[in-house]
Parts: sequence; structure tokens; C-alpha cells
Amino acid sequence: MRKAHWIGLALVGLLIFGSSDARAAVIWDWNFSGASGGTVANVDDINEAEFLAGSFLGFNDLDASGGITKGDTFRDYTLIRINGMTDVGGGNITPLTYGTGAGRDHEVTIKTIFSGKQTTDNTYAVTAIELFEVYFDFGVGFTGTDFFSTGTFTDTPLAGSVETGVLGGASGGTNAGPTAPDGTIDIIVALTDLLHTFDPEGDYFELDSATGFPLNTVAGIVLQGIFDANNLVSPPATPLGGLKTGSVINSIPVVAGYDAAFAAQGLTGTQVGGAGAGSAVVTSISDTANGAYDFGFHTRSDGSFVKAVTPEPASIVSWIGLCGIGVLLERRRRQRVAKARG
Repeated sequence: MRKAHWIGLALVGLLIFGSSDARAAVIWDWNFSGASGGTVANVDDINEAEFLAGSFLGFNDLDASGGITKGDTFRDYTLIRINGMTDVGGGNITPLTYGTGAGRDHEVTIKTIFSGKQTTDNTYAVTAIELFEVYFDFGVGFTGTDFFSTGTFTDTPLAGSVETGVLGGASGGTNAGPTAPDGTIDIIVALTDLLHTFDPEGDYFELDSATGFPLNTVAGIVLQGIFDANNLVSPPATPLGGLKTGSVINSIPVVAGYDAAFAAQGLTGTQVGGAGAGSAVVTSISDTANGAYDFGFHTRSDGSFVKAVTPEPASIVSWIGLCGIGVLLERRRRQRVAKARG
């Protein structure tokens, strides 16, 4: 991934489409073509992006119950591979050259850390998002993702391309405590910086499909989010790799495990198993911020994320007015930013 660039995105939970919520869905473009100088196919008019995620998470068993119970805290280290994109009608708009495998030449991946607390034995709240990075890989030097070699998810980002976010609303899910974290997850993150300027030519990567403008020109706070995501305990087998670099899972060497992907946070530990199917249980897991956790798990999630806009109170009227009179649509022809269909 020598040509990997990272951009920040943010998550928005299922509640963004609640009838009493002021958030409006965004249909967006990923400007692969502009970013790569026209060598890679664009993806336009995205409504949802589907993903596969693998996680290692550690629990602090604060009541010494031996299981997941109310009041316990956790930290989750997650790698996400965007598998494909769909439009508003549910149609697959993923370019044939997108993703991992023969003949593929571009991909989007995410690395994130979040922490939280059990609100009951079977529900939890996400209380902090400590890291959220999105990487864009394309062209010469492209390497499709491999959970057994986590360097394929992350590489040196282009300077100045970072976009950050903070927890943007009530987030969390359900789980099968006290024995397992199986369940659901929804997270909301609000973007906090200028969006999507990431290449030397000043091209923008994420565009509002309706206007061709970068999303940072849309009034209000741009959000993005995991929703409808299932979270299941999973042995660290194909395709999710393992925690410890140098271990062997189902006869596949872990070239760079999650400990390598999150080396800056001091993540380390050992999953049960080794050769063979192994177990979802982690016998030891620790990090610099927490030290040793009481127990941990390896999990997988699959689902999709969407984008939305929450108008800020002072801008709600102007935002509605602009959309109503079509000013942004008129500008589309004059100011569309390096958008090309693949």
C-alpha cells in the first residue's frame, strides 16, 4: 500500500433515520478517479457501504463475576474492510476492479479504537472513540487487505489528509452477557475538521452526489455510521487473522497481527488455539492505557454504514433554503470537483 492515503470518516448509528431526528441522509461519491489521476474507477451515488470487520476486545471485570455484567468496561480494537457499495435502490454499484483479489486495484479500509461500559448485563454504551482512521489504497503498489497481514489495512498516510471525529450521540448495542459479546452495534461520530482535502492537486475525495461539492461545504455536521451491524464472537480463523504476530491459525502464519496494527497503543495478548480452529476467547490481552484486562474475545462484524447531515441550529433555515431553491444544483455544472464515472 505504498500509495495508500488515509482520510477520516465518521460513524452514524441507526437512529439517524428516526422520524423525530433532524438528520438528513447524504448520497455521496468516492472520488477515486480524481485522487489517482484518472487511473482508478470512481464510485458515484453511494447510499450504503458494506463492510467486514474483525476485532479484539478486552473487558475489565469490575465486579469479579467472571463474566460480562453491568458496570464492566471494555476497549475494542477493530479493522474494517469496505467490501462494496449500493445505491438508494439497493443495487450493487461496486466497480469490478474494487476490493481484494485478482484484477483489483483500489480499496477503502478503516482502523478504529473505541471503549465503553455495560449498562446492563446485556446492553452496553460506547463512551469514547479514541481512534478512527480511514485508508484509501489504489494503483501501482496496491495491496488488497488480508487480516493475517494487518499492514495491508494501514500504511503511511499522505501528509495533511487526516480527518477526525468525536462521539456524536448515543451509541452502543446489545450483547449476550455474561458469556459472550454477541449482539449488535450502532455508533455515532461527528466530524470535527475540514473534510476530504487529501492530495497534492487539492482534489477532494468525498463529494456530495447532488452538487459535486466536497462534503465540508454542506451546512451542518456531516456524520457517517455503522448500523444494522451484527457482532459475533469468532475464532481467529480465515478471514479474520489473529492477535499475535507469529502465531499460526488454521495453518496460516499471522505475518502481522492486531498487535502490529495497534502497536502504538501497546496492544498485546494471546488467543486460545494456534493451529486448528482455535477459540474466540483471548487468554491474555493488555494495552498501554489499561494494562491487563480480565478477559477478552475475538469478534467479527458485518453490516453497512451510511452518511447523514445534522444541520446546526443556526444553519437549519439556510440549509433548507439552499436545498429548496436549487442553488447548489445550479453550481454543480460549474464547480464539480474531479468527478468521473469508472
